[in-house]
Order: sequence, then C-alpha cells, then structure tokens
Amino acid sequence: MNLIDCKRLCVNRKQLRVGILAAFGVMSLAMSNAWAALSVDQSRYIFEGDKEAVSIVVENASPKTYGGQTWIENIKETDLRPTFVVTPPFFKVPGNGKQVLRVIKALEQMPEDKESIYWVSLQEIPPKNKDGGVVGGAAYQGEIVVPSGEFDGRA
Repeated sequence: MNLIDCKRLCVNRKQLRVGILAAFGVMSLAMSNAWAALSVDQSRYIFEGDKEAVSIVVENASPKTYGGQTWIENIKETDLRPTFVVTPPFFKVPGNGKQVLRVIKALEQMPEDKESIYWVSLQEIPPKNKDGGVVGGAAYQGEIVVPSGEFDGRA
C-alpha cells in the first residue's frame, strides 16, 4: 500500500465517522418524541368563532401513570390578558390511557383584522423513581389559531 492509498483510506474513515455521527444525530432528533410518554392528537388547533371550546386529547403511551400540566401563552408577550384557559390545568393520565382537555375562550375582545396565534404547552410530569434517582419529563408546544374576524362583538 502506497502513501496515496493511505491518505485516501484516512479521508474515507473521517467521512465515514462524520456520516455515522450525522445519522445518529438525525435519529436522536426523530426519536426525541418517542421518549415522551404523553402526546397530543394534533399539533395545531383552529378555534372557530362559533365554538365555546376546543378539545385536546392527551394520550399516555407508557404503562405507568403520568401527570401533566397545560397552559396557554400569547405569542405577543406584551399582551398579558388571558385569552384562553385550559381545563384541567393539572391532570393524571393512567397507563395507556387518555385525558381530554378543553381550551375555553376567556376574552371576547380580539383583533378582527388579523389571525391570532397562541401556544398551547404540555409539560409531562413523570412518576417518582422508586430508587430515588432523577427523572425527567418531556414538554410539548403546539399552536392555537384564531382566524381573523372569527368572534362576533370584537372591538
């Protein structure tokens, strides 16, 4: 084997290492949702003006009971008025079970000339570890969209 062949072999090994690391990175990003026990049925919810509430179905893919916390955030942080509330804000989902959440409008006055977008957040609360170790939970964030001109009586 001559010097040129050795250099090619070293370059090919480096490319192979980079390719393997990139593949593992992509796989870990794709699997990050697979580690979460709780998941929701959609990533975007449209709140039509004639409806009083929108339902969100939370599913537990784990055989263990998990807790959850939900809240709504206004993307425009200068407006701190609660436009929507989620009920229940804290809940338990039995192993392999489901929980239905309701997003209820709390504010009638919304912009009529533009679409409004809010974040619905779900924080997973894992069960206590029996041997006292540290446990982590996953978080999810989706959108609630209110099309322009949807609510009657808006200012």
